[in-house]
Parts: sequence; C-alpha cells; structure tokens
Amino acid sequence: MAFPTIWKEFGFKFAMLVIATSDVTHPNASCPNDIDTDARLQEGTTARVDFVPSCSDNVDTGILATCNATSQSEFPVGVTTVTCSCEDLSKNTDECSFIVKVKDVTHPTASCPNDISTDARLQEGTTARVDFVTSCSDNVDTGIQAVCNATSQSEFPVGVTTVNCSCEDLSQNTDGCSFTITVKDVTHPNASCPNDVDTDARLQEGTTARVDFVTSCSDNIDTGIQASCNATSQSEFPVGVTTVTCSCEDLSQNTDECSFTITVKDVTHPNASCPNDIDTDARLQEGTTARVDFVVSCSNNVDTGIQATCNATSQSEFPVGVTTVTCSCEDLSKNTDECSFIVKVKDVTHPNASCPNDIDTDARLQEGTTARVDFVVSCSNNVDTGIQATCNATSQSEFPVGVTTVTCSCEDLSKNTDECSFIVKVKDVTHPTASCPNDIDTDARLQEGTTARVDFVTSCSDNVDTGIQAVCNATSQSEFPVGVTTVNCCCEDLSKNTDGCSFTITVKDVTHPTASCPNDVDTDARLQEGTTARVGFVTSCSDNIDTGIQASCNATSQSEFPVGVTTVTCSCEDLSQNTDGCSFTITVKDVTHPNASCPNDIDTDARLQEGTTARVDFVTSCSDNIDIGIQATCNATSQSEFPVGITTVTCFCEDLSQNTDECSFIVKVKGYFE
Repeated sequence: MAFPTIWKEFGFKFAMLVIATSDVTHPNASCPNDIDTDARLQEGTTARVDFVPSCSDNVDTGILATCNATSQSEFPVGVTTVTCSCEDLSKNTDECSFIVKVKDVTHPTASCPNDISTDARLQEGTTARVDFVTSCSDNVDTGIQAVCNATSQSEFPVGVTTVNCSCEDLSQNTDGCSFTITVKDVTHPNASCPNDVDTDARLQEGTTARVDFVTSCSDNIDTGIQASCNATSQSEFPVGVTTVTCSCEDLSQNTDECSFTITVKDVTHPNASCPNDIDTDARLQEGTTARVDFVVSCSNNVDTGIQATCNATSQSEFPVGVTTVTCSCEDLSKNTDECSFIVKVKDVTHPNASCPNDIDTDARLQEGTTARVDFVVSCSNNVDTGIQATCNATSQSEFPVGVTTVTCSCEDLSKNTDECSFIVKVKDVTHPTASCPNDIDTDARLQEGTTARVDFVTSCSDNVDTGIQAVCNATSQSEFPVGVTTVNCCCEDLSKNTDGCSFTITVKDVTHPTASCPNDVDTDARLQEGTTARVGFVTSCSDNIDTGIQASCNATSQSEFPVGVTTVTCSCEDLSQNTDGCSFTITVKDVTHPNASCPNDIDTDARLQEGTTARVDFVTSCSDNIDIGIQATCNATSQSEFPVGITTVTCFCEDLSQNTDECSFIVKVKGYFE
C-alpha cells in the first residue's frame, strides 16, 4: 500500500477516536472564608460586603461562579448563607458556600428628662415626691426599657440626687443618661442684733474705738448657725457712724439679716502744715514784685478735705523784702491748729546782652589766611543805664581762616549779669590741585586670566592745608578686570574746596578659550537608505571672560555622514581673538544585508543513459547597496550532477562589512521508472 493511502486510513481512525472522547471532570468552585462584619453606623441594619468566588477547570477557561447573592450587596443584620455554583461547557458542576454574619453595633439611645429642681414639702420639710419619665430607642430592637437607680414618684431628700439610667439592646449595645433632682429647703432662719452703740475714740489713737457686741442665728431645721457680719466684735471702729449688718444662712441658703449702728466721736485736733520759708526773685518784667505759689495743708485723723485759712493767698504779688504768712485749720468737730512761714523777694533782674548774628566771610585773596571783621555788641537794663559790653575780641580785628567764637558779657550795679556770643567764620576759597598718572595699558595675568594688579600714584597739593590725600574709586594694587576701567580721583581741602582728575586702565585678555568636542562616535547607517547616518553631537566653548562663544566646525550636528570614518574639526575664538580647537571622528557602519537571489525550484528527469542523476544548470546572484561584484556561495554548483530525489540547494551572500543573506531552492530529479 502506498504511504499516502496508509496515512489517510490511519488518520481517519485517529480523528474518530478523538471525537468519541468526552470531558467528565467537574470544575472546582472556590468560596471565601466566612465573613464577619459590622452593620454600617449610618444605617445600622445592613452592611455592604465584598467577596470573590472563583471557578477553575482542567479543560475550560473563563468559567464564572453564579451565587445567590452578589458582591457589594447589602446584607441584613444576622447570618446569611451564600451559595455559589460553577458549570463548565460539558455541564459538569461544582458548588461551595460561606456565611456572612452582620453584627448590630449601633448603640440604643437613652433619653432622660432635664435636671429637676423642687421645694421640700412644707408639712415635712425634708423630702419631695418627684415624677419623671425615661425612655430607650433603638434602630433594630423594640420595647427596650430604661433601668434607673431611682423610680418615678420616689421621695427625694433635701439636697442634690443624681439619677443614672441605662439602656441595653438585644446585641448588648448600651447607652446611658443621667439627670439631677434638687430638693430645696425654703424655710428662713432668724437673725438677732444688739441695740445701737455710742462711744468716744480712744485718746491714744484718736481714730478708732474697740467695741464689743453679740449677734445670734436661730433656725427651725439647722443648728449651730453662726451670724456673718461686716464687722466683728472687739474690732476697731473709726470715728463717725458705722452700720454693722449681719446675716444668717442655713445649709439650704435660706437667709435673714439684721443691723445696728456704732457711733465713734472725734476728740483729736487737726494738724496745720506750712511750707518752708520761701526765697524768690522779683519778676524780670516788673522787677519789684514776685507772684509766689505755696501750699498749706490741714491733716486730720478723721476728717478729710479741711482747707487752711491764711492772711495771704497763693499766687499773690509779694513785694521785695520779707512778708510773714500765718494760716489756721479747723476740723468738723471744732478742733483747731495754726502755722506760719516767711516770703523773701529779691531783686535779680539781669541786664540784656545783644550780639550780632554769626558772620561768614572769605579770607582775603592777597593773604589767604585772615579777614578784618566789623561788629557791634550792646547792653540794656530795666534799671541801670550806660552798661558797656566786655568781649574776648574787638571789632576791626584780623580773624584767621576757620571758626572763631566771640563771647561778650554785661553786668549791672546789682551784679546781675548776662552774656551772648556769635561766630566769625572765615572761609578758605582756594582750590587744591589733583594729580593723576597717564593712562595705563597691561595684560591680564596668565594664572587667573581675568584681572591684573595695577600700581599707580595720585597726589593733592594745596596753598593752605597739608597732608591732603586723593580719594579715588579704585586703589593702587587693586585687581582690575579685563577691559577699560576709568579711575576718578578727587582732592578736598579742610574748607571743602575740591579738584579732580581721571585716567584709564586697560587690561587685555590673553587667555585662550577651551574647545570641547564629544568622544568619537560609532553608529550604523540607517536601514532605509543604508549609505548614511544622521548624527547629533554637541560641541562647546568655555572662556574665563566671554560668554556665549559658539564652536565653528567643518560639519554640523544632525548632518548626514557617509559609511566610513569622517573627522570633524571644531574651533573656538573669544572676543579678544584668542583661539582653541578640538576634533573627533564619526564612524558610520554598513549594516544593510546584501540580497541573495536563487532560481525557482527545478524539476527534471534523470538522464536515460545513466538513470540516476541529472546535470542541472542554474544561476544565483548577490546584490548590495554599497559593495559590487559579490558572488554567491552555494552547497552545489551549476552543471553539477544531482541524484534522483529532492536536493535543497542553499546559497550565501556576504558583503565587505560581513552583512549576510541567503536563499535556497529545490532540485527534484525524477527516475525514468516514475
């Protein structure tokens, strides 16, 4: 039997055997463990529960479990059994189940009345019968009763009683509340005071008297109550009338009060107090009197606000000479005292010295050191005439450059004096001379490259002042930056006369910039074109002074570079024409495979003479986008003898960059007996 015929018969029987085989294996249903959770506090009766059941099968995939409840469902308080089943495509089934237990965790609400305040019944005076209502509410259970430590309609004693109540639902969740019942005692006690008391202040102290008295409290319930008074027996009471008020308060804050007066008489004299003797000057405007302020006081151990009576009043005009002032004090009980003092007024009016205003003038140009100054000083007095001023300099004197203070004084016949002063300021108006060096050119130091230390000398000369130093906007031995710096100098003498000069310092940049190139670049030619590669690279220039310098290269970044090695050369030049250069290579590799071309499969007959082989002609070729003349290498050559049967001929092409490609074809030689 030929092979194809055998295969057809065997293959048909195998297929029939496969079709006759059935899937009888049950899937596996998997449920989560039992779930315990709390009902949500917002609702209190249900809980939303997440769960994931699954089905696995040895044949079918993607089987989903079917349950009598879905994940994310609301489950009620209590126990719920969830059953899930799995069925595969062959109707094999399996099931599993788990329990969802939802607990009631919401507390009931206990409700108590507001605090209760009531009076004890008058007939008994110690208790009161009180009604009240408490309740319990719950979101699940009904009929819950509050349990309290006292019952409504109980007898509650005088004072404060706290009633505590609690509620508990069937899940042992609890809540409590409380309120107070205050029973008040409303019967007042009785306060008893002595009669009013009259007495004299003790002579030794003069302001108080010690007084004895007795007060008492009685009450129909409480015993031992003491009276509380605003003064105690055996206290010191001041002169005058004092009202003593006493109150009684029982333990329930019921009160009663009584009062009486204690009158203490004042028998002590007041004290008159005068100032010390007063010496003062007659007023300058008039020169014959003085208005004198003084204070006389009366002090008393009892009375306040007593005013002294004097033979002269404060703020009176007192004449030059000696005046005796006598004063007396009398208190409200007619007790009296007196005192006296002397007022002595002196003639102390000063004359008036008058000086001119300050004088500013310039030194004479011929001499340059002094100026002759005229001035007038006078003396005036409200009593004496013909007073002359005495000064430390005379009019028409020569005053030197600078500031001179002229002081003058006047004295009257009573030795009263006055003085005045003014300033004579003679200005130096000759300018100094500032001297600067010539402009300076120098190179920046190679070590630093940005500055140069420059020495220079400036000077100031003046016809009056010596030792003047020039002030410049830069100092000698300073570091000057590359470029041109203008140095400005100023000279100022002691009279603020000034002169200036300037010069330039030019520092040249002689430091080369630094050119920076990337490392050599190796890359592949792009597959689409196969002959070039676009290459990005970054070059830079850094300089110790100039910024923004750009490198100039013989090729630009992102250019197309050919297969092979290209040298890129770059240079940098700063603003002072200092230069630097660098270079790198870009190697582009050929990675495009050549194309191997084979003929179609060849069918031929063996030659009749031999009957076992056939000579076969065929042509293979290699093409490449870069290299030319590539020859294909095959495992058989054209014009070879091929045996009867099927021979696979494989050919291989390789370009100069070792990129390869291959192709193949079949040579089928038939025998003459086929």
